[in-house]
Amino acid sequence: MNEMPTLAPPPHRVALIEDRWATIRHAVEAIAIVLAGVWSFYVFEYEDRWKPAHTAPTAVTTVHMESLGVRGDVEYVRVTRSVRNTGSTEIDVIADLFQVGGSRPLSKARRTRSESAEGIEIRSDVPMSMPQPLLYLMDLRKGAGGDQSVSETLNAGESSDESELIAVPRGRFTTLHAKIEVLLQRADAHVTTVSRELGTSGHLVLSNPDPSAIDDSTESDFVLAP
Repeated sequence: MNEMPTLAPPPHRVALIEDRWATIRHAVEAIAIVLAGVWSFYVFEYEDRWKPAHTAPTAVTTVHMESLGVRGDVEYVRVTRSVRNTGSTEIDVIADLFQVGGSRPLSKARRTRSESAEGIEIRSDVPMSMPQPLLYLMDLRKGAGGDQSVSETLNAGESSDESELIAVPRGRFTTLHAKIEVLLQRADAHVTTVSRELGTSGHLVLSNPDPSAIDDSTESDFVLAP
């Protein structure tokens, strides 16, 4: 006698129901992933690209003079110009100007007094002669209409030094006065035309400057050996 085949039981539907807290956890995780993507985009595009490209360049310029010694009737003085990029974007030093002059006392100390609406000034010092030029050196680079093969680019936080040596006749001057002027602009700026004006104090003049171009200058005095 043949046995009857056994029929498999019909399939059962199983429903997995998450509890409320699991649903909330998954939603929070999804939101966190989206926010992380938005933050990464902000840091990469805005902080690393857009902001540096649209931030005005900033820099600190200093000038330093030091005596390297005396030989015969000549004192040798080194003048050093330093530029430090204090901004967040690359900058180009497109032009700079060295001016150094020597002065000497005109007479003995004399007392002067002047009053104005802003206050009172009393001085008892020695009047000095106008600085006689000892060095006048202007350098135009790429970006300022100069030699297109010469450039000086500073990354954020980077510094650049440039020195000149001056031979000063002993006894002719008592002090040196140095002035350094530099023209800076963002590395991605368009070419700026630079001209010069000569007078009692020559200086650099920007013509049709890029909006990012800045003019920075500093001065310093140095007392020569007796």
